[in-house]
Amino acid sequence: MAETSWQIIAIIVTIIGICIAAIVQLAILPWFNDQRLMDLTKNQIVLAQQYENSKEYEKSIEIYNNLLGTIPKEQFPSEYAEIKFKVGKDYGLLSDSGNKEINLLHSRDSLIDSLTVFTYEKYPGKYAAAQQNLGIAYQQLSEIRNQNENYKNSIVAFNSALRIINQSISPNDYADLESNVGLAYRNLGISEQNATYIQKSKDHFESALKVVTLTNNPEQYARIQANYGAIAGSFDQSLYSYNEALKVYTIENFPNEYATVQQNIGGLYLQKEPLTQEDIENSILAYKNALKIFTIDKRPKDYATIQKFLGISYLNLALVKEKENNFNKAKNAFNESLKIRTINEYPLLYAKTQLDIAMLYTMIGDVKNNNNDRQAAEYAFNEAFSILTQKNYPLEYQQIQALYQEFQNRSNN
Repeated sequence: MAETSWQIIAIIVTIIGICIAAIVQLAILPWFNDQRLMDLTKNQIVLAQQYENSKEYEKSIEIYNNLLGTIPKEQFPSEYAEIKFKVGKDYGLLSDSGNKEINLLHSRDSLIDSLTVFTYEKYPGKYAAAQQNLGIAYQQLSEIRNQNENYKNSIVAFNSALRIINQSISPNDYADLESNVGLAYRNLGISEQNATYIQKSKDHFESALKVVTLTNNPEQYARIQANYGAIAGSFDQSLYSYNEALKVYTIENFPNEYATVQQNIGGLYLQKEPLTQEDIENSILAYKNALKIFTIDKRPKDYATIQKFLGISYLNLALVKEKENNFNKAKNAFNESLKIRTINEYPLLYAKTQLDIAMLYTMIGDVKNNNNDRQAAEYAFNEAFSILTQKNYPLEYQQIQALYQEFQNRSNN
């Protein structure tokens, strides 16, 4: 009887032991699996970061996307959001290498997804970083399509980041954000011809320049000054800003930035009123400096744009001195522009350049006594009319009609 009792007790103890073991296993196994998953995730993230360091963003993105398939957002929200943020950032960097719009859209969508977790209240630092990168994605998308919409979206994102980042916490990031908001307002103001946006742009650039100096961050300083020069509000302030930028943007160290600023200086002098001979010659000098870098082979679109405005500068110079010589230089510059601005590739720009040529012959050419000039002007007008029709471009069509009437009057009188 006693032996039977001990057998029963042994069975009960065994059953209890099995139950306890099962309970412990059920409690520990998920933790073990979660810990193992996190360890594997960390190893994969280290590998992805190595690819990022070598700028192999396609490989880092592939690793991150594979990880997202194993990390449930509901179970690991912060880890999920962190990886989404990394994916968004890497797609933005990858967009510089090709498939720009597609990669930027992936960047935008990934960053927006990360912000469903990285909220302002719970993760202020990560919220600011995600908003800053989202603003950059919108800013670059504005160069491709839906220009004004993307300008406005970038402003919202950058301003959201500025809720966290101030000049005390991170002066360089603060200045970058202020500069980016200023740039977006500048572009939006120019596009919509909105003076309020232009003023906001100036305010943000000036806020950035209170933090960044030529000494403490020369590259950032030059970038802000170059952007500020476009909307400074006066010739003297714009020229000052451009010249400040050129203290850093030398032709040796920053050739493309140098050329862009020189191009802007050329335009600044050309738009000055009243326009003096010295202003015209300064614009020509600046455009020639830009063309040292923006050649037809390396930067064909920029080359064509500069040649067009160089032609306009020579046209203005022909009105005050060396008429025939500068007339020919203007004609050559316009023809250089048309090497890129063909009717098939850039029909609207082609038409506007042909209109410049027509204006050249109307204002300078001997259309009354020289049959070749008259025929060349007629040809240029007809080419412009073939694109700038009354139906598709009513405003430009009216302008051409007025200029064509002047040409007819000069030819007949």
